Amino acid sequence: MLSAKTGQLKTLRRTFAEQDVHSIDFCDGMLDGSTEEQLARVAATPEEDIIPLCVAAFGPVDTIDAHTRRLSLWR
Repeated sequence: MLSAKTGQLKTLRRTFAEQDVHSIDFCDGMLDGSTEEQLARVAATPEEDIIPLCVAAFGPVDTIDAHTRRLSLWR
């Protein structure tokens, strides 16, 4: 697991989307409430206001490594 700041996670999400790397993120709007409440809250939040807490990716190792190699190990 790697550690990153909010801005780095936002960039990572955007980069993975642009390069068709399968990824998913967990954001601050998903911390409280039922699944339906979480989905509604995230859907109503403008993209620039979403605060990602983590990003998981699946794809070519070279592509993912190219964008994550500068991140630190999570402690």
